[in-house]
Amino acid sequence: MEGSTHSKPPKAKTLTLLLLTILWTRGGASLGASPHQVYNMSWIITNLETGWSQVLANGKHAEGTSWPPLTFDLCQLAKDSWEHTERTPHNSYPPCRHSDWYTCPGGKRTQECGGPETFYCTKWGCETYTRGWWETKKGDLVVFSPETPGESRITVEFTDQGKSTDWKVGCRWGIQLYTPGQTNPGLLFSLQLVRDRVRQEIGPNPVLVDQKPPS
Repeated sequence: MEGSTHSKPPKAKTLTLLLLTILWTRGGASLGASPHQVYNMSWIITNLETGWSQVLANGKHAEGTSWPPLTFDLCQLAKDSWEHTERTPHNSYPPCRHSDWYTCPGGKRTQECGGPETFYCTKWGCETYTRGWWETKKGDLVVFSPETPGESRITVEFTDQGKSTDWKVGCRWGIQLYTPGQTNPGLLFSLQLVRDRVRQEIGPNPVLVDQKPPS
C-alpha cells in the first residue's frame, strides 16, 4: 500500500525506545555521582598575606571521608608576616613559639567582629579557640589546639559542623598573638581541600585473556 512507509511504528517498538531513553537518562544522571568515587585529596593551608602554602595531608579517599587531624607550625606560617619567627643563638623562643594565641573565624563574620583588616577579631569574644587562660566561645568548623605546650605547632581537628562544610573554596581565619602592652601581631590564613578524580587505567581484562578457544 502507498502510505504504508509512513505508518506509525509498532507499539512494542515505541515502548522499547521509551524504556531505552529512560534508562539512558537515569544512567547518565548518575555518572560521576557514585559515593564510592575515589579522589586524590589534599588539605592545604595558605598564608593569605604572603601566598605561602603547605600541603598538610593528602591521600586517596571517597567524597566526605577525609577528615584527618592536621598539624601546622605557626612560626613557619607567620614567616614574612611577623618579625622574629626563627630561632637565633640569642632567642630560642620567638613570640610565635611561647606567646598565647587566639583564632577568629572569617566565615560567619559579624559587624562587631570586623573583617580581614582586624583579622575578624575586633573585640574580645570573637575568638573561638586559643592557647591562653581565658574562656572562649565554641562552635567553629575546626578545633585549634597546641600540639605541645610552649611550642609553635598547632593541631587542627574537624568538628561535626566542619565535616558537613564544603571546603573546596577554602575557609579562612585570623590568628593573633596575645602580647600584653604591645600590638598583637596577626595574619589571615585559609584551609582548603583540593581534589582530583583518580583516573583508572583501561587495560586488557585479565578474566578474558586466558580464555580458551571454543572446542
